[in-house]
Formats: sequence, structure tokens, C-alpha cells
Amino acid sequence: MKKGLIIFFRVIFVLFVMLAAAYFALKFYYLSQSKQAIEKSLDLGKFPAPVLGPENAPFTIVEFFDYRCPHCSGFSKILMDAVGEDIQSSTKIILRPSAVVDKESYTIATLVLALDSQKKGETMALHAEIMNLPAVPTYETVKAMVEARGLSVQVAEKQSQNFQSMIMQNTILGEKIGFPSVPALVIGDKGYVPMQRMPGVNELRLMMIDAKSRLNILPR
Repeated sequence: MKKGLIIFFRVIFVLFVMLAAAYFALKFYYLSQSKQAIEKSLDLGKFPAPVLGPENAPFTIVEFFDYRCPHCSGFSKILMDAVGEDIQSSTKIILRPSAVVDKESYTIATLVLALDSQKKGETMALHAEIMNLPAVPTYETVKAMVEARGLSVQVAEKQSQNFQSMIMQNTILGEKIGFPSVPALVIGDKGYVPMQRMPGVNELRLMMIDAKSRLNILPR
């Protein structure tokens, strides 16, 4: 009886050790995947994207969003308020539109990205207009906005095919970082996604200060 109990507890111990090893191996794997995806999201050379602010700014924030997301525009406004005048000098925001909500998320994002092919600066201009809309846009709404800017929807739709892989890439990067949804940010070197509530301006500022401290980025 005693010998049987010893064998039983040995088996339980071995199983526990195996499960613990598997858990920590998986945790290491996912953390490693997340870190690699964060690094890729910051790499404009290999993974190009529109940028707000000076491209040579020392501090970087990556904004993952979906034009069809009901919370993304509000979150973007909070982010811009938090960054403030730093967007003119020391901070840049890499915009990574993703297709999370539905098919129109994909078609709107590619259309917006295609506009610079007609006139430089139009992608950022339309992005700002969409983010200031009072409601979630449809593809038809965005096409009307393109026309109102004096641009060709037909040309933009044709050019949008060149940006399909970028939207897919952004969406995959967000998933690999570990973002369950959008809006989400990479602040310096760490990912952040609001879960229960939207953060306040000061809360985001503190996250930025913390990231700059970790990365030894001195204020200009």
C-alpha cells in the first residue's frame, strides 16, 4: 500500500513538472512572438505605413485601429491630446489600419491608403476626416468623401489593390502582439489595449513617460 502511494505521488509529480515545463515553454514562445511583432510594427523600412509627425522623431507610438471600429476615433482623439505638441518634434505615430470588424474595414483602409498615389498628403487628410466623423463610416460614405476632395474613386479603387497585403500584414501583427481587438497601441516597446474603459489623457501621458524612461529617451 505504502509503495503504491509512493509510485502514485511520483507519477503526479512528474506530470506536474511536465505541465509546468509546457506552460513556461508556451509562455516564452508567445512572449517571444509578441516581442518580434512589436519590433516589426516599429520597422517602417520593412513594414511601411503612414506616419503622423516627423519620421526621425526619437519616440514612436504605433496605433492599430479599424475605420469601422466604433471606439477607434474616440481613442485616437485621446491619443492626440496626450501626445500634444510633441507630435511636432519628439514623437511620431505610425498608423496601422487593420481589418478586424468586417469586410468593409478592409476596403475602406485600402482605399484611404491609395489616395497618396493621386495626390501626396491625401491619405492623411482623409484619415483625419474619417476619424472626426460622428458615426462609423460605410464604404459608400468614404467613396463620397473621396469624390468631395476632387479625387477619382475609380483610380483609387484600382490603386487600392497595391495595399491589400499591408492591411493583412497589420492585422496579423496586431494578433501576434496579442491584441484581442482594436483600438490598441504600441507605446515605445510595449503593447497596450484598453479593456474595460478608455484611458484618460493623463493616463496615456504617464505610459509615454514610463516608456521614454525605459528606452532612455531624453526630452527635447
